[in-house]
Amino acid sequence: GVVVLAAGASKRMGEPKLLLPWTNRRTIIEHIVEQLVKLKTDPIVVVTGHYSAEIKQALDRWEVQFAQNRTYKTAELGGSLRAGLQALPKTASAALVVLGDQPNIPPKVTQQILMAYAEQQREIIVPYHDGRAGDPVLIARRHWPELLAMKDDAGFEKWLAAHIPEALRVPVDTDAIFRSVDTPQDYRE
Repeated sequence: GVVVLAAGASKRMGEPKLLLPWTNRRTIIEHIVEQLVKLKTDPIVVVTGHYSAEIKQALDRWEVQFAQNRTYKTAELGGSLRAGLQALPKTASAALVVLGDQPNIPPKVTQQILMAYAEQQREIIVPYHDGRAGDPVLIARRHWPELLAMKDDAGFEKWLAAHIPEALRVPVDTDAIFRSVDTPQDYRE
């Protein structure tokens, strides 16, 4: 399954960044979901919080499920991850965690991660470029209880850093795995 984290407040952008125009008359969030749909990943759970109604409306043409991060005002990433994992079916063996503000990630990066999981069945898979791990990250179900137990947003980053040594590092040829659209300058670039 896929968890798309889309609950943020867009504070640094000053307006709902996931609803900004991107390509082919689609918004950032539509572009990301469209790429995931093309990869035939199922189910896709979009976690909302701030701008929930607007994001749901923007995605009404796509076959996605929604989960609400009820703690979005205080625990954006951690709360979103928990909500997304809880919304996946019990049959999901792993979750691909996708950030809703990274529209520049080429579909081939996601394909590489999914192929690596299918071929090697590693429990944590991260894309790697220039010696650094980026996003999206694939996490096997065995680790979900630890993630669901986290109480703060910094917990996921600490957890991932602690598990990087055991992760399968998939080399990719783009730095898009590090770049988010957080500010007006990011958007222009």
